[in-house]
Amino acid sequence: MAIDAWAVYYSEDIAIVSRKPEVKQDEDTRLHSINSPAVKFKDGYEIYYIHGIHFEKELFDKITSKKLTFDEILKECGDNVDQRNQAMRFIGDDEREKWLENIKAEVIDEHIKYTLQGNPVYYKLYKIPQGEIFNQEVKAMWYICPSTGLKNFSGVPSEMKSVAEAMAWKGSNDESILSPQDWLDCVPLLDES
Repeated sequence: MAIDAWAVYYSEDIAIVSRKPEVKQDEDTRLHSINSPAVKFKDGYEIYYIHGIHFEKELFDKITSKKLTFDEILKECGDNVDQRNQAMRFIGDDEREKWLENIKAEVIDEHIKYTLQGNPVYYKLYKIPQGEIFNQEVKAMWYICPSTGLKNFSGVPSEMKSVAEAMAWKGSNDESILSPQDWLDCVPLLDES
């Protein structure tokens, strides 16, 4: 029975077993659907995911119906960068650019890298002034993920002055620290994904 189970919970006196639901996945086997639940149980319980990122149904419906503006995405998704990135893919470049212009964001650095196949990968570092959206000046990176082609927009520390600095920070962790030059030397899809 456990082989055919989605989830199993054991306690001293009882075991709870959930049968496998209908599941939809993307090409990377992440839970995913943009027009229905990614997980649907026979009793009607549904769970919503976009490329492996969980959304409550109400927010999922707003995003996939393309009824949110950039400002609304920031408010609805809060600090959840993964949700925000997925949601922004539904508003398009024009809405993002209109929002950035509206809040007087300034591009302070741009960079283009190329994959081994010669495909361009674009990066922009923005300075967003203090205002209605943010209570202090912030910096944000917009870039295209070389492995998926998906566009990302995420905050970086305010001391960042270049794309290389910001992307090195994003690519670093406690065990491995990238310098800006290390990042510049990385080739998309060869040294970085």
